[in-house]
Amino acid sequence: MPELGLAYDPSHLVWQFIDPYLPLREFGHKVMHVHAKDTQILRDTLQDVGIEGQGWWRYRVPGWGEMNWTRIISDLSESGYDGVISLEHEDPVWAGSEEKVTHALRLGRDFLRSIWECK
Repeated sequence: MPELGLAYDPSHLVWQFIDPYLPLREFGHKVMHVHAKDTQILRDTLQDVGIEGQGWWRYRVPGWGEMNWTRIISDLSESGYDGVISLEHEDPVWAGSEEKVTHALRLGRDFLRSIWECK
């Protein structure tokens, strides 16, 4: 269907152990919006509690998690995407005060900008 578009948020795929890059290879031409949020796997905790347990993953600012953002931006660019990449902040390390949240947003912005400007 040509009218079908996708919102791409790879952070959810990481903690589900699904390849976050595969959707871009298969459906990159359908991506209409991108959320930039990373996911960190806390492997020591995962070893203790298993995938059914709690606290073994958390969302992070882009660049502080598992994802290869250079690959994501390259795949998006190759598929023709030239839209917005929306920075989504759910990083518990940088939660709380307005100063911490602002700092986190700047970290994510600067990290993504360094890749995007090099593409």
